[in-house]
Amino acid sequence: MIGGAVVSAIFMAGILCVAYAVRYPRPRLEQRVIPYTDEGWKPIRRTMPVRLIAHLFALAEKVGSTSASVKRRTDSLGTLSVRDFRIRQSEWAGLGLIVSLVLSFVAIRYGAPLFIVLIFIALGVFGPLLGADAYLTHQVTKRSQHMTQELPDIVDLLALSVGAGLSIRGALEHIENIGCGALGEEIGRTLDDVRSGSSLEESLNDMAQRCANPAVERFVEALIVSLRRGTSLAEVLRTQAADARESARRELLEEGGRKEIRMLIPVVFLIMPVTILFTLYPSVKAISLVP
Repeated sequence: MIGGAVVSAIFMAGILCVAYAVRYPRPRLEQRVIPYTDEGWKPIRRTMPVRLIAHLFALAEKVGSTSASVKRRTDSLGTLSVRDFRIRQSEWAGLGLIVSLVLSFVAIRYGAPLFIVLIFIALGVFGPLLGADAYLTHQVTKRSQHMTQELPDIVDLLALSVGAGLSIRGALEHIENIGCGALGEEIGRTLDDVRSGSSLEESLNDMAQRCANPAVERFVEALIVSLRRGTSLAEVLRTQAADARESARRELLEEGGRKEIRMLIPVVFLIMPVTILFTLYPSVKAISLVP
């Protein structure tokens, strides 16, 4: 009796395992590799027909930035591929088209001219396309600013780690473990390249190209020169930390100057006219009352 129950349980477990394997098959090797290649990439979310997506991709290529420009910015950002960005542009353009069509229908019912409606629809499509491109540029710019702010502290930690006896790779791994932020993520990507088989010098050069940040490029160049010539890394890193702080201070002063000019816009075009109006109105009113 007990033996039959055990055999039945094992049999049922085997049937469940086979059913699970049929229902959720293990992905093949090419299916696991293809998402990481540009040639065989396929979008996971198919929110629109493939042919429509291809046409929108071609439209975005002609109207917006080229694929080379997008690739440079997406590589710097590290969270998107070119096709991911094109999918985002297509989604934004599709949403803008739907909204503009609905509003155009309402405008036609109220007697709006046809050419105005067509212009509105065109703006509803091209506006989100260009807006997605501008948003990507904004993300890359903000990331670069964060790197400039984080660089002095990162370089100081590297100098302390090297001064304590760690190699430059060990110091970078230490920063990867305790650091965070944009520059910490870039160091992690660099170390991933090193673990994949690239040399440290090549990985650092790739990081400088991805970041496209002058302060990071100067830091990487000084680090590579020090590694080639065998000079004291700790001293080089301390010098680079001071240079990074000076660069961050200059950028802060430049940003303060730009914001000071922006602050004049509401003063000149809003506050001063209102002040003059409140000053002159009583006099004008008094003059108008004089017989």
